[in-house]
Amino acid sequence: GTKLLPDPKDLKAVALFEQAACVEFANFEPHAGGVAYERVFNPYKGLPVDEEKFQKSVEALNNKFDGYERMLTKHKYLAGDEITLVDLWHLPYGEIVEKFAPQVFESHPKVNAWWQALKNRPSWIKANEKGTLV
Repeated sequence: GTKLLPDPKDLKAVALFEQAACVEFANFEPHAGGVAYERVFNPYKGLPVDEEKFQKSVEALNNKFDGYERMLTKHKYLAGDEITLVDLWHLPYGEIVEKFAPQVFESHPKVNAWWQALKNRPSWIKANEKGTLV
C-alpha cells in the first residue's frame, strides 16, 4: 500500500512531515473545527449556532490557506511530493468546510487542486460509500 510516513532515516523528509503536521494542527484543525462545530456539531446537540464564530473560523481558515498555497507551490503534498498522513488528516473536517464554506478552497487554486486530489482518492470514496459525513 501507500507509505504514509517518512523513512525515519531521511531527516529532510521527517522534518517536512513534522512541519506539515504542525501546520495542520495549528492552522487547519482549530479553524476547520470551528466551522464543523457551528454548522454540524452544535445543531446536532441542539445548541445555538454562533454565526460570528463561524465567520471568524472561515476568515481565519481563508488566511491560513494563503500559507498552504505557498507550501503547495513547492510540493505536490504538504510534506513533499508523496502523500502522507498529514494530508489525509484534512479529509474529515475538509469535507465539512467544503460543504459550508467552499469559497475557502475555491479561492486558493493550489489548495483546491490538492483538495480535489485528496477527496477523490479511491480509498476515501470507498470509506464514504454508505453515506456522507455531513
